Amino acid sequence: MTDKELVRMVAETDGFHLPPAYYRNEVKRKFDRQVTPATVTKAIGAYSTRLLLPEKTLLLKAQDLLMACQHDKGLATAMVGKAAR
Repeated sequence: MTDKELVRMVAETDGFHLPPAYYRNEVKRKFDRQVTPATVTKAIGAYSTRLLLPEKTLLLKAQDLLMACQHDKGLATAMVGKAAR
């Protein structure tokens, strides 16, 4: 498995919004491999760009939740509260 694939695996499980040092440390901890900041950038993109992605993803998830709750905002809020416990 390449270093880029390892970085992508960590990003898929932990999220794409974290700084490059996080991915480097996690790859080292989980797979005992050293990766460079450049490898992280090549694998999942620049940190500044990745910070823009979660909002779109969260919006789609929120819309899915509202649809599942038949557009009842109170129920959706209650489910988010339960999920946060």
